[in-house]
Amino acid sequence: VSRAALIYVFAAAIVIGAAFWITMTADSIAAEMDWRASYVGTQFLALCTSLPELAASVAAMRLGAPELAISNLLGSNVFNMGFILFVDDLAYAKGSLWSAVSDIHAATAAVAALMTSVVLLTMLRQPQRRLSRRWPVEGAAIVGLYIAASFMVFAFG
Repeated sequence: VSRAALIYVFAAAIVIGAAFWITMTADSIAAEMDWRASYVGTQFLALCTSLPELAASVAAMRLGAPELAISNLLGSNVFNMGFILFVDDLAYAKGSLWSAVSDIHAATAAVAALMTSVVLLTMLRQPQRRLSRRWPVEGAAIVGLYIAASFMVFAFG
């Protein structure tokens, strides 16, 4: 067994252990703060699991490669929606995973699809208007959708 394979297995074990630790921590936060688990999962677990994409996208932007940043985000989104949800559905022992999804998560999935659509439409059509020198209308729309979805999950989740 090569040194690279051992390092890979060790790193994978750390990632798996961290995943269990993060979910238990999120459960504890929800219980201590008297928040709904759907809110904590949607906000904090999503943040934790998205940090690698954020780091890669910031690095790509610093290198002057915005295409790489967008590809990273969209590729991660497609992978999570396509492969990860498929594996989760296979692993769910109580029937179809989709039948167990709460209405609030269906709504947040719809908002996520809408946010992805804003990105894709922006790629097809060059942005024409900006709210300020740094804020295109599309960027403000994505942030607004995120804030609206966050409020929706907190209030109704």
